[in-house]
Formats: sequence, C-alpha cells, structure tokens
Amino acid sequence: MESSIKADTRGLIIALFERLARDHGGPLIHATLAFITIAKMGVSETELNHMCSCEDDVLADVYEWWVPPVRILPPLLITRVLTDLHQYLTFRGDGSGFQLVSWYHRQFWEAAQAWLFPLRERDPTLKSRHAQMADYFAGKWANVHKVYNDKLRERVQRPQFFPGEESADRMVPAQPRILQGSVWNRYESNLQLNHRRLNELLHHLILAEEEERAVEELKTPEYIVVKLVSGNGAKMMRELNEATAAFPRSSEELRLIKAALGRGLQDLERLPAAYFLQLASQLPNKHPVYQASQLLFDPEEGNKSEETPLICDWINKPRHFDNCMLILRDHSASVNSVKFSPDGSWFASASKDKTIRIHDGVSGELKILLQGHLEDVRSVAISKDSRLFATAGLTGLVRMWDANSGVQTCTLTELENTAVNAVGFSCDGKWLAAAGENCNASMFLVK
Repeated sequence: MESSIKADTRGLIIALFERLARDHGGPLIHATLAFITIAKMGVSETELNHMCSCEDDVLADVYEWWVPPVRILPPLLITRVLTDLHQYLTFRGDGSGFQLVSWYHRQFWEAAQAWLFPLRERDPTLKSRHAQMADYFAGKWANVHKVYNDKLRERVQRPQFFPGEESADRMVPAQPRILQGSVWNRYESNLQLNHRRLNELLHHLILAEEEERAVEELKTPEYIVVKLVSGNGAKMMRELNEATAAFPRSSEELRLIKAALGRGLQDLERLPAAYFLQLASQLPNKHPVYQASQLLFDPEEGNKSEETPLICDWINKPRHFDNCMLILRDHSASVNSVKFSPDGSWFASASKDKTIRIHDGVSGELKILLQGHLEDVRSVAISKDSRLFATAGLTGLVRMWDANSGVQTCTLTELENTAVNAVGFSCDGKWLAAAGENCNASMFLVK
C-alpha cells in the first residue's frame, strides 16, 4: 500500500483516524470518535460500549463472522480502540464517579469534526449522533427491545445463528435523574443524583433539534429541583437560554420558565425543593411550570406516599405573567448604577456598599467582585468593545478595570476633591467623560 507523510497537522491526525478504521472497522471507529468528539463533558468507556451496542451498523460489522447470544458490543473492542488512542486522550472526572474520555488537544477535536462531519453544523450525521447520545442519556433503550435495521437483521437471522429474531435488549442502563433517595425530602442523607444525565442530556437534545423532548425536560419539576440541589442553577439558566435560541416556536414558553426561575433563583438555590413548590403554586394557572407541577400539587390517591410534598393553595395568585427575568440580591446597600456590556454577555452593578459586581448576562452568576473603592460607587460605564469598564463615586477617583480579569488598570485623580456622579465612554471608545459635583465635566483619552 502506498503511503505518504501528510503536509499538515490535521492531515496527520486524519491519517491516524483512517488507519484506526482499517484496523478496527469503519463503523466502530466512526461511532466511537463521534461520541468522544461531541460529548459535552467527555464520555466513559462503559458509556461508549453501551452506545455502540445501540448502533446497529457497528454490531452488523462486528457480527460478520459470529453472532454472540446477547446483542451487545464485546467490551474488549472499545478497550483496544482507547488503548491505541491513549496518548491523544485525557481522562478526568465530572463528579459522577466515572472516568471520562475526551481529546487531549483541540487540534484532535477539530480534525475529528472535519473527518466525521464534513458539512459541520449542517451535516445530518452530526444531528443523528447527538440524537443517539440524547436517547442513551434519557434511558430510551433501557429494558426494551430495540428493533434491528436491515443490515443487522441479515447478520443475526442467518440459519446458523438466530433465525426470525427481529429485536433484542441491548443491555443498557436506565437513566433516572435520581439514582437514590428523594429531592423532596429536605433531610435525605442518601441522595445520589445522576450527574451524567444532568450534564449531557439537554445539550444533545438541543443540538439534535429534539424540541418537544427538550422543552418537556426543562419544565419538569424534578429536573429543575435536581439541577438546583446539585448546585447547577446557573447552568440550568444557560440551558434555558440555549433552548430559547434554538427553538423559536417554543421561545415564549421557555421565556416564561426562565423568568419564573430567574426571579427566585437565589432563594431556589438555598432551599430548592421547598421554595420551588411554593413558587410554582403561586404562578398563574396557565403558566407552563404550574401546569407541569400539577401532579405534585394534587397527586392521585394511589400515587401518594411519605415523599409527597404538602403545598399551600394560593387563592389570590396573580393571573398575568411577570416580565421580570432575574432578581439578584447580592449587594448589601442600595444599587446606584447598572450597565450591560454592549455584547450582552455580562452586566456590572455599582453600589453604596463600596463594591462593583460583574454578573453573567444569562444566568446572573457572579463572575467578579471588585472592592477597590473606599466609599459608595455611584456610576459604572463599559467600553464599546466590552474590554474595559470605568467606575467612580463619592471619593472622586475614577478607576479603570479590565473586564476579563477584574484587574484595575489605572486611577484618574483629576476629580478627587469632589464626588463624581456619572462616567461614560464615547461611541468609538476613545474617550471617557466624568461629571463631578464641582460643576465640572472632564474628558480623558483612553489608551
């Protein structure tokens, strides 16, 4: 066989992938590398084996000469592939107890994307792989028989193997959100959450364009409370934002869910189950979160148990939806100024408590806390490129900050003998203006 050394790094990596496909079989390598490449947090060896067991083309290729009595991928095959790739992979955990595999270097991720999905986001294979991962982390094929495709049926039904067999259990696990215990019991000591489902499912449902399933998951009370109990309230808000952008038809419903959770996010994170139930019961009857929570509010007699929560019935609840999307109570004194960055990714608040706080524009998560001022901070301004922001207050000092690191880059002292009520950048970002109580407005050149 003729061979030549490729001229660039991507070519060398793709040549490696092609060699692996020759050695281990094309369907197995394509599926394994795809799952490693598109997994949000990485994927374990066991999960790779389970997902490949649900991939009929992989099994059909592996069963060319012999069909085992159970319809799973022999585990040793994945082990051999990962051994050949070992020096190009990283192995780490995500708090779930699994050792997760992902690419060691971004160039491998980019080369795999180019080789597996040449049309990138428009590639139908990419959408199909996300759908496969979503099905796995939703537990779709657990304890059920999955029907064979034509290629696998032909392999399995050969006379010397299993004639007439049309489907089989692929031996994959169920994926409940809660593995042990109950989130509705505040004093639960043995609570164990399914972090793999929490970290992966919504990501793949959104990218697989599974709108109905994604929206249903996002408004399910158990999903919301489990996310909050696991300390992932900010991630939940980002998932809602991603789904809103991906599914315009459901954007209004998702906006209502995000607003309801955002208004009480900090209280929800403090007392997830108890506060969520009261919050949901106070929402208008047409609200999607209220409707999704109906079974909790009024369970059928046969479904009641010691874990069934007790809910207050709100008679004078509002009938109209609140447009407020997020409430943050981080400052300890009055807030004097709030500004959004031009790119909308974050916002800054200045307070009488002498601090400036930078929050994520989607989740409200605190990114940076700045405490450089000695008196109350009256004004904040953000540059056009969102790279810098300026603050000023009672002491008259105007301070410039790096928005990414929170490092103070300079202090302007020209107005230090008077309080500064407002600061602002020019439209081109080259000038900063400051208004003082001494009847003067000053302009500074931004370098």
